[in-house]
Amino acid sequence: MNSLLKQAAYPFNIRRNVQDLITHTDDLVARRHDIARQIEAADRDGGMIPTHEARQWLDRVESARLSADTIRGRYEQRCRMFGGCSLNLWSNYRISKRAAERLAIVRSYEVVPSPITIDPPTLAAVNILIESVQIHSQESILEEALRCITEGPSAIIGICGPGGVGKTHLLKRINNNFVGDSTFRLVIFVTATRGCSVQTIQTQIMERINLNRDGDSVTRANRIVRFLKAKSFLLLVDDLWGGELEMGSVGIPYPLKNEGQLKQKVVITTRSPTICELMNVTTHVKVEVLEDDEARELFMEYNGHKGLYSDPHIGDLAKELVKELKGVASQLIHFGKEMRGRKDPKRWEDAIFVVKTSDTTHLQDEDQLSLKGTIVRNLKVATENMLARSNEVRQKIEIAERNGKTPTNGVISWLRRVDSITSSAEIICGQHQLNLDVSQSAAEKLHEVQECLDNQPSDIVVDVLQTPTEYIPIQSFELRSQNIVLQDALRYIADDSVEMIGIRGAAGVGKTHILKKINNSFHEHSDFQFVIFVTASRNIREQIARRLGINQDDRDAKLVTRISKFLEKRSFLLLVDDLREILDPKEAGIPFPLRNSSEIRQKVVFTTRSEHICGQMAVSKKIKVTCLEQDEAIYLFRQNVDMGILHSSPRIEELANTLAKELSGLPLALITTARAMSSRHHPTGWEDAIREMHDLFRHKDNPLNMEKGVYQPIKFSYDSLRNDTLKQCFLTCSMWPVDQNIRKDELVQCWMGLGLVDEPNIRSSYNEAYKLICDLEAACLLESGPNNDVKMQNVIRDTALWISHGKWVVHTGRNSLDANIARVIQRFIAVTYLDLSWNKLENIPEELCSLTNLEYLNLSYNFSISEVPKCLGFLIKLKFLYLQGTNIKTIPDGVISSLTELQVLDLLNMYFGEGITMSPVEYVPTILPELGAINNLKEVDIVIEGSFQYELLSQCCNLPLRLVALRKMEQSCALFRLSESIFQDNLLGTTLNYLEVSDSDMNVIEIFRGAEAPNYCFEALKKIELFNLKMLKHIKCFRLSPHDMFPSLSVLRVSFCDRLKNISCTMYLSKLQHLEVSYCNSITQAFGHNMNKSTVPTFPCLRYLSFAYLDGLEKICDSDVTFPQLETLKFTGCPNLMSLPFKKGTVPLNLRELQLEDVKLWKNLIWEEEGVLDLLEPYLKIKVSPPTTCLRHKTS
Repeated sequence: MNSLLKQAAYPFNIRRNVQDLITHTDDLVARRHDIARQIEAADRDGGMIPTHEARQWLDRVESARLSADTIRGRYEQRCRMFGGCSLNLWSNYRISKRAAERLAIVRSYEVVPSPITIDPPTLAAVNILIESVQIHSQESILEEALRCITEGPSAIIGICGPGGVGKTHLLKRINNNFVGDSTFRLVIFVTATRGCSVQTIQTQIMERINLNRDGDSVTRANRIVRFLKAKSFLLLVDDLWGGELEMGSVGIPYPLKNEGQLKQKVVITTRSPTICELMNVTTHVKVEVLEDDEARELFMEYNGHKGLYSDPHIGDLAKELVKELKGVASQLIHFGKEMRGRKDPKRWEDAIFVVKTSDTTHLQDEDQLSLKGTIVRNLKVATENMLARSNEVRQKIEIAERNGKTPTNGVISWLRRVDSITSSAEIICGQHQLNLDVSQSAAEKLHEVQECLDNQPSDIVVDVLQTPTEYIPIQSFELRSQNIVLQDALRYIADDSVEMIGIRGAAGVGKTHILKKINNSFHEHSDFQFVIFVTASRNIREQIARRLGINQDDRDAKLVTRISKFLEKRSFLLLVDDLREILDPKEAGIPFPLRNSSEIRQKVVFTTRSEHICGQMAVSKKIKVTCLEQDEAIYLFRQNVDMGILHSSPRIEELANTLAKELSGLPLALITTARAMSSRHHPTGWEDAIREMHDLFRHKDNPLNMEKGVYQPIKFSYDSLRNDTLKQCFLTCSMWPVDQNIRKDELVQCWMGLGLVDEPNIRSSYNEAYKLICDLEAACLLESGPNNDVKMQNVIRDTALWISHGKWVVHTGRNSLDANIARVIQRFIAVTYLDLSWNKLENIPEELCSLTNLEYLNLSYNFSISEVPKCLGFLIKLKFLYLQGTNIKTIPDGVISSLTELQVLDLLNMYFGEGITMSPVEYVPTILPELGAINNLKEVDIVIEGSFQYELLSQCCNLPLRLVALRKMEQSCALFRLSESIFQDNLLGTTLNYLEVSDSDMNVIEIFRGAEAPNYCFEALKKIELFNLKMLKHIKCFRLSPHDMFPSLSVLRVSFCDRLKNISCTMYLSKLQHLEVSYCNSITQAFGHNMNKSTVPTFPCLRYLSFAYLDGLEKICDSDVTFPQLETLKFTGCPNLMSLPFKKGTVPLNLRELQLEDVKLWKNLIWEEEGVLDLLEPYLKIKVSPPTTCLRHKTS
């Protein structure tokens, strides 16, 4: 009865049954999504897989969902058709009954199986197929290794030995020993060959244990460590190269746990005991080469000739071959197989020769090669070495020819033989590629190559060749008329019938700019062996000789001959700027007449203001540079004026166009005037300028007036400078020789000496002076030069001399004055400023002491000066005394204390070079107390030698030290310990700008800040140099980051620190812009692991990075370190460089130059990501390294 009632109720309960089904199904589906996410997370985080029951439950829930959707669809369809529930009882019955039945099934799925995930099924150890090699001596090594793994306490075991002795075979046998064994839950075998990355090792591990390999290296490491941390495992790492395996980075739980049943062990094989030390190996297993008897037995076994050593034809040769293989098991097996069935003694002799002439450490890596292939490979390598040596010889010949020498007949004959052998070797290698048997000819040619290498001329030494073209930085602006001139000049240069080209035009019209663009046109691709840019106002012979690398010590006539002989058989393009008198090419060393043929092209291009010079020089083609047309003049003017002022008023914009037209199209006048107008905010100022320029150029058709008129726009810029101080600073720049770069620090010293810059302290004085330099650069009256120098254009310098006529007495040129100057300068009794630097003075003339009005005296870089005369104390008005780069060792008592007005004293000896011996500094104990008594002192630059002088300095508080060199410090000297050294002086933190530590014996430099000075820092320190610290191993920081102590450090140079392991501390110098490291052979990785995990390892401001002569350098750093502002990266003399730290997303956007010295080195670099090489290649420059001589000069 109940069953009938239930059946009868179905049509009337359809709505409730369907809704109950839908509700329970939706709940179940939501739970299914949760379970699926848990399974996905378990897979992602720990590599776990769903159980069979869980998978089955998921499938059933999905099936239930589909059925419920079908029932819901049918029910909703009937409701839509009939506007509610259908009256068709039979259809309602079927749908309602089906919903009730599925509801029961859905309710049965509400219990979720447990557990839902398990570890993936993996074999404890996977058998590795290996060749069955019976080496009796290795059986005991295998037993020892297994005992250490299963019974010993060591977590990390190292198997060490040379290449090819059987370490890999041994490790594979260890792996196979655990097949079917339950000691470890997992045995994982990975290979870490040279250049192997963290990601590669992770991939091998994850494939072995069936883990998801998605994500970056950090995500993968986390996944691996979660999977392994609670499991017993044995990790076997084969052939570890180059550096330690950072187990945390890979994902190996560290420290390894060995407690009770949990065993976690790592076994590595490596060729390097250093790797074992880095990996903290506690148990060492050493694998040696085989003894002679066992080596012979192994070779004979794989050769298959039981009576091999008694064979009358090849027995002795077989013994010799085995001896040459030096007991290396893999080589014995390889050559044993290769020589199987060989009866011809010649083949055995070839094999012996191959082994003797090969790099035997790599033969075992070529097991797949036949003996024929090995011989051909060795022939290729030997031929490449021979070609490299021949190129070195050719470079030496070219350098010798510059100095008037010719190659010997023996050298010429040797080079011809190299060419002949190279051609034959290429033919043999080509035949080998065609699978022809060339064993005999290749072996014979290999003998010949080796003999040629052995007979290389012994007196050949490589020097550096000059680059074909030296790029000259120029202001970038494109003008149609100047481009036409440039293209005309380049067309004439390409024409073999044209030898000499004259470019003429008025001063300031842009001739120099065009000539520099001609030079730069040949920078990337040049048909000339040399493009030489010289300035006519300086010694042309010396400029050419310097550009070509020719010794300049000879007299003029001999130098001319050397230049001429060197150039006469070479293609060259000589560019002479600003020629103002007739030039005899022969007197400059230019071979004349010039030669132009299909093989040699010799051209001369010069610029001049004079039509007459073009005529007298008998030019083939003349090009006239005219003033700009009005539209170009307006364009150039608007490019250089302040756009904010220009657009501030329609009237000013209109006046700007008018003013540009008044400047007669002279580019220099347009640029300087535009910059000068940037301070004129009212139209009346623009109207005054227009009237002034209109009067100036009203006779513009007169060439003489045009020539004189060039100075007036520059003077207009000069008059527009904001104050008299800036104007005087501009005029002083004319005291430097024409076309010479001016060091900014020299300018600052000059301006301070003349009283143009006089701030309360030296730091403020330098800051103010640098602001003035920026103002002059902004006005286009100075231009930026290389190495943070500035330069003054010739026309602007002429204008400055014209304005300051009669104000200065200037004798320009270095190394041109000697002691005879004393007879002249003693007459200048009123002189207040005297600069005698860079001359040949052997002592300080006593006549100088009579110039009692002197306030500034510069005697720097007169290297022979060794003492200070007593009478120097008579210069009681002296404020600035510069003695840098002299050889002074004594200063009489009382001299310094007599100079009561002294503000700056520079005694820093920073110049070292060949033939210059520096005396010990003996005056420090004398002058330190005297310096402390001078009230006006703002700057002291000094050398401190030894711990005694160092301690004396620490007792002299509040000395305004700016440049300090600490030398010959004993090991016990505690550098940077504020409580013990001079660095407790608060004043020093605000004055010290440059610090050198050199020629000392300390093992460690400690950067330390004690509790008594919690906020102390060197806020003004910009540059540090560490030089010749032979014992230095570490630079350590205690209780602080290097940035906290050196917040402004921008330049760091580290040289000749042979034991220094790395310079990782530099990663925390946030203002560092320039870093050079050289001659530090213990550095394999420059920047180590990031010690501060909370910070991103980066060099945020670094622009210049150079590594030179680091024999051990293999990599800069890991790829997580970034260089966002890097512009220049240089490697010189780093033959073992293996990789660069860049990925596709971390290649510096500002990179301009990546310099290496070897194309082969570039091609052999290992990249973490594909495509990085293509991104870097446009910036690559290959440059041969210079000879490794050391010449030091002041870098501050």
